[in-house]
Amino acid sequence: MARRLSRPHIAASTAALALVLAGCGSSAQSVPAEGSRESAAGPASGQVTLYSPAAGELTDVYAAFNMEHPDIEINPVRLVGQELGTRVRSEVTSGQQVADIVITTTTSAFGPWGSEDTADWFEPFLPEGASLLAADAVNEEQGWFAPFSSGFGIAYNSDTLDEADLPTSWDDVIDSKWRGQLVMPDPRQLSLSSISIAALLDAGVIDESWLDDLAALDPRIVDGGPAVGQSMGSGESGLGFWGTGFVTNAAAAGSPVGWTDVPPTQSMNAAVLLAGAPNPDAAKAFLSWLISENGQAALAAAGYIPQIEGATLPDLITEEALAESTVIPPYEDIDPAIQDVLARFDELLG
Repeated sequence: MARRLSRPHIAASTAALALVLAGCGSSAQSVPAEGSRESAAGPASGQVTLYSPAAGELTDVYAAFNMEHPDIEINPVRLVGQELGTRVRSEVTSGQQVADIVITTTTSAFGPWGSEDTADWFEPFLPEGASLLAADAVNEEQGWFAPFSSGFGIAYNSDTLDEADLPTSWDDVIDSKWRGQLVMPDPRQLSLSSISIAALLDAGVIDESWLDDLAALDPRIVDGGPAVGQSMGSGESGLGFWGTGFVTNAAAAGSPVGWTDVPPTQSMNAAVLLAGAPNPDAAKAFLSWLISENGQAALAAAGYIPQIEGATLPDLITEEALAESTVIPPYEDIDPAIQDVLARFDELLG
């Protein structure tokens, strides 16, 4: 059954989380990190600068963190794709470092998994408790971990579409009845739409003809997740290729959006400490908190999929959907398929 989030429901979830954080601190402590415990000078404090494509969608997560760590300010900066890599490279090579943490998908070429050229940008760091993460969410050799994943699938406008008519599989998405009603981030560019489609192809969920059928539906091509939200919220588009975090935030703001039962892809969001971080102790405190009980609950409330096994799922994702989801492989494994998808959509969409 499709899931529609109402504003009262989200408000209740946020309020419940606040009660947990305020009243249950003694029973749900943050996971401590090696090297980031309080020093003789006192607890970690100051500003932590975070670079991430998801920086703007984690506002409630920062607020939950600050309930336990009021002396640490998170400064989120949204950077996507090549822009993220360029900014980090510039800071690392110039020695004028601003960022402490990068949270980006494992399909980014700019993580420690990317190449030998980028490996020394990052300081290996695994908080205590990282062993409880799902197998796809931690790399002990490279020293990174993914506190959450982004679900990417098909959202719908709940004002214009009847739940009974919604797609429930990726084959349903290319039904001719959706011609002119689909919106998606540009699949000719490196984005979660092109990456997810590559992963679905790689896993055998769809085939090459699926791409042809999708292009025949004349999808509305936009520049990124926020633009998908504008098209969906206005009623211009009935279905959209979108992420669970975006949908959760849009619904909280009153947009008439919901989530279909099409099994999503999962993009692991790896959190890495930058070498030469200006405030490493505070950065480690935040990274450690993300895999605490409270941190995982805050991520779920924001629409993201926690990676500590047994943690509560976001309202949009059922256990059944999670079991049927396709986990996007790491960058080095999926890049050839991504390049094929980009080239194919260049041909199909011009």
